[in-house]
Amino acid sequence: MRPNYAKLLIFMALCLSFTLNAQTDSIKLSDYKLPNLKRQGFVLGFDLNSSSLNNYNGSSFDNSQKSYALNNRTNVSYFRFLNNEKYQASQTFGLSNSISYSNNDYENNREQKRLSNYISVTYNSVNRIYFNNLAFIGLSAKAYIVNNRSKTEGKYYENNELIAEDDNLNVSGNYRTELPIAFGKGRIERVEDAHHAIYILDELGHNNRLKRKATKTEIIELAKNISEIKNERVLDSRLKYIYELNQIDSVLNAMDLLNNEDITYFAVLNDMWAIGGRFERKAGSLFEIYYKPIISYDLSSNSFNGKNYLFDADTETDNTQHGSNFINTIGLLFVYEKPIRQKFQSTFGADLNYYYGIKKENYEQLNAGDRENTTKNNSVVANINYRFGIYPNTRTHFEISNYLIAENTWATYIGNNMDDIKYKSFVGSLFTALTANYYFSPKLRFYARYSLSFNYFNNSLNNDLIGASNNNHLNMSIVYSVF
Repeated sequence: MRPNYAKLLIFMALCLSFTLNAQTDSIKLSDYKLPNLKRQGFVLGFDLNSSSLNNYNGSSFDNSQKSYALNNRTNVSYFRFLNNEKYQASQTFGLSNSISYSNNDYENNREQKRLSNYISVTYNSVNRIYFNNLAFIGLSAKAYIVNNRSKTEGKYYENNELIAEDDNLNVSGNYRTELPIAFGKGRIERVEDAHHAIYILDELGHNNRLKRKATKTEIIELAKNISEIKNERVLDSRLKYIYELNQIDSVLNAMDLLNNEDITYFAVLNDMWAIGGRFERKAGSLFEIYYKPIISYDLSSNSFNGKNYLFDADTETDNTQHGSNFINTIGLLFVYEKPIRQKFQSTFGADLNYYYGIKKENYEQLNAGDRENTTKNNSVVANINYRFGIYPNTRTHFEISNYLIAENTWATYIGNNMDDIKYKSFVGSLFTALTANYYFSPKLRFYARYSLSFNYFNNSLNNDLIGASNNNHLNMSIVYSVF
């Protein structure tokens, strides 16, 4: 009988995955609890990404669209993480600048080229105060300020001949604040330091530098020491790294795990310490009920000079629009994080919420007068997502993400000197993405993300408008961590 090589290869791969995780046999990673600590970091990022879009609109006005875009972005972010038995908090501050170019072709013989400059400042703070039995109160804040300036050049064709051109300059700004409060139960722990401890022990074991297999208690103790060592701040990065290696070497010696402290031992320790704990890993679950008030303000100005292709007339406009939006949201959130040995991570999330919003807009239009309108929205939104992470080695991470989002809205439009208009809409989206990270060095990382989305919408306001679209997006970045 001829051997079945496919089954043999599968069997060998399974055996390899188990042998590479020898130290995990004695520990359940979700048992690890972070000690009291505070961490912070500063990251510089440089992006270069592209995207393509195919949009098929089923309305009576044919504006099906194909486009491509090229975008580069520079971002700076600072993050801070605090953890103790009664308190968990994370804060992030970010500054981003993006320059993008896009080319859009429409089936109604229209072409648009756009150059945009985008600046944003963001702040995000998530805080949970814990009581007995993992009950908690969540007090958070989120704010961002955005400014965007774009110039669009349009061209219109008939029988492949250019018949009109226009220029459009748009400047816009947006401010948004969210202040959620939540009540819930459960806790999600960061367990990457436990993974880091296992990586160190496994690699030392593979190089025959351990006397014996570490016990569960020793692995947990090593992980806690790793967390505390990483928590120390030293301004000189060289001195910090020497200090950290000395500390982890002392811990391993105190446990009496080593059988040979030669150059191989120190080379393995150096490599695993530098690169073995780079990816964030989590374990645990939580359920919460939240209330989230949102306030936003928008301001935009637009000047247009050229031919209006809808009415076949030369047009000059200068418009200013400003509006405010007040939204009250209540919802239920569930998150479950599970590390599967060293190589995999499973994440499930579900969010169901209802929100009521009032949006007021004011328009100042050249040659058309001023007007005001108000829109009142009642919406129900459901979001189910699942992510699966793969960690083939200490330098590499892949993740497959899937999101299913559905939103049903009932709205009333109130305008000047007109009857109220009531309508409803539905939007459904299926989003999937593949993310990859690779560390060239402890501070330099390559990031790539490809996403694909399918969208369906139905709106009773525009003669029961029904449409669908799909969007492809590729993002590639080089990220450098300053500290």
